[in-house]
Amino acid sequence: ADYAKQAGVQFVVSGVIRDLSLESPDDYASDYWSKLKRLAKQTNHSRRFVVDVFVHDGFSGAIVWQKQLSTQGDWNKDANDKVGFETAEFLSDAYGQQVSLLVKNMATQVSEQIHCQPFMTRISRVEGKTIHFSSGARSGIRPGDTLALYRTSNFYDSNRLSGVDLENVKTALTVSQVHPNFSSGSISVDPGRLNIQEDDLLIAW
Repeated sequence: ADYAKQAGVQFVVSGVIRDLSLESPDDYASDYWSKLKRLAKQTNHSRRFVVDVFVHDGFSGAIVWQKQLSTQGDWNKDANDKVGFETAEFLSDAYGQQVSLLVKNMATQVSEQIHCQPFMTRISRVEGKTIHFSSGARSGIRPGDTLALYRTSNFYDSNRLSGVDLENVKTALTVSQVHPNFSSGSISVDPGRLNIQEDDLLIAW
């Protein structure tokens, strides 16, 4: 959540590569028998790629989606070759091509999951009935858009894990000024009466 606030983003996407191993690493050994097998093309060159991908909500830190993806393909490079990820040499192998397809598929699935989530943005400043927030034209904000106002508060459950509670104050903001990375709008009541402060949220469901 702290990183999302610093970066000004609604979601944080992360991943952990779980497996890059060869199915038959002994086939890459330097002994005579292994070399003979390679010459006779009787080796198993299949290599695995397994990755766990996570989408975290940037406001609460909660995981909103996670999935493990995997693929495999023939890795025909020498065991001592140093091949950079997604370089031309990497992509020349069947393994590299399969990994590249998986990464593209992963990006598509992440995008689909994010589009299913409501749009949220942080309030950055309150000036009278004008509220400034940290999203703009690059996030699809347009003059005339309406966003619901939510007050935020931290809570702790029985395991002492913190979360963020959202309270709908049943007031809508109408966007008036839009810039690439920030915008502002107005509400019909005094924000002080609603106790609206910096880091409270505007949401479009």
